Amino acid sequence: MVDFPGYSLSGAVASFFFILLTMKQSVDFRVIGPAHPILARVGEDAQLTCQLLPKRTAVHMEVRWYRWEPSADVLFVYRDGAEVTEMQTEDYRGRVQWVEDDLAEGTVALKMYNIRPSDDGQYWCSFQEGNSRGETSLLIKVAEKLQNELASLKVIGPSQPLLVRVGEDIQLTCYLSPKANAQSMEVRWVRSHRYPAVYVYMDGDHVSKEQMAEYKGRTALVTDALSEGRLTLHIRNTSISDDGQYRCLFEKDGVYQESSLDLKVVGLGSSPQITMEELKDGEMQLMCSSEGWFPQPRVQWRDMEGMTVPSFSEVLTQGSHGLFHVETFLLVPNSSVVNLTCSISNPLLGEEKMATFSSSDFRKTSSWKILFIFGLLLLATVGLIKRKSCRNVNVTLDPNAAPRELNISEGKKNETHRLSCNQTSHRNVSVCSMLRVRGLTSGRW
Repeated sequence: MVDFPGYSLSGAVASFFFILLTMKQSVDFRVIGPAHPILARVGEDAQLTCQLLPKRTAVHMEVRWYRWEPSADVLFVYRDGAEVTEMQTEDYRGRVQWVEDDLAEGTVALKMYNIRPSDDGQYWCSFQEGNSRGETSLLIKVAEKLQNELASLKVIGPSQPLLVRVGEDIQLTCYLSPKANAQSMEVRWVRSHRYPAVYVYMDGDHVSKEQMAEYKGRTALVTDALSEGRLTLHIRNTSISDDGQYRCLFEKDGVYQESSLDLKVVGLGSSPQITMEELKDGEMQLMCSSEGWFPQPRVQWRDMEGMTVPSFSEVLTQGSHGLFHVETFLLVPNSSVVNLTCSISNPLLGEEKMATFSSSDFRKTSSWKILFIFGLLLLATVGLIKRKSCRNVNVTLDPNAAPRELNISEGKKNETHRLSCNQTSHRNVSVCSMLRVRGLTSGRW
């Protein structure tokens, strides 16, 4: 509760008489509340109290806080020593707390958090025991005229999700509407929690101690237009972990306004690669693989007419950086299919990468395989023949054997020449040497 200037004694007396007139009494007890309105600023907390007279325990009573009707606009119900949550109006869930001030003496209190302009008005505090019931009303006066300028402003952000590719930079922008100077405000970019934050700007400087570790060194605030209420957060080298929702908050004197936006990080993977494996009975198994996709890619096999061909199986794995690796398999009964296309696309970007396999490629591959095998067999055969010939020629001769007689005719002369072929002891090659030649004066053959 806070005190505000501008409320005279006569106003307080008038409020007290208003409360007395609106008290609804039972024959057994009566209920009284504060003698003056409860004043609170937007964004602050307020405490509502009421009490039984004469003092008596309220432990076994039902205590109900409401606005217009006991069964509608219910802030809180206490019954049989516990809170009855199913009767609470949605607008007050998480915003009120039961305070057992002195229940044995008939005094109860309800704390209301984060006061809003809509909380301004009349409230009722009711006690009931059996058929006996008493209640009183009290006022909450929300200080509209004392709240700061943020209460009348809105924070505007992108209406559509922002897309950024992995590894690229992105700028997140939000601004006040209508334009207002935000240099004296606290500005905070957050994810799911207020602390730690993605980025905090306070008193004209960056507050690094409140920043999430994964954003340190990768963020910067563009403050050129802060005097007009516009700020831009620059994030460098985006990764998969940056994907998700962000909130932009402007705060001053405990009052804040915010807006949220969605950031979609996308990865366009590598061009698909198709490999083939021949199976029994003439079947082929095609595998199409690619990596570097986010979010999970869409994978399709299509025939030459663009019709979808169901895959045999598909395997998706996510690496340490969060990017997807995909492998899709297709069984082809024979090589009569003209061509098949493997298509992998990113659903957010609407972009795809393709690879095509043709049966002609298979036939060319098979022909080359046959030629290659035939060439190997031919080389092996030639090598075998040469090896056998070499064994026939390289006969080991006794160096002491008698020389062979050879008849050589030259012109009209027949001379007998004796040649000796010896095999060297250090080489596996036959060496023929002329030992002597008879009847030749020139020494030439």
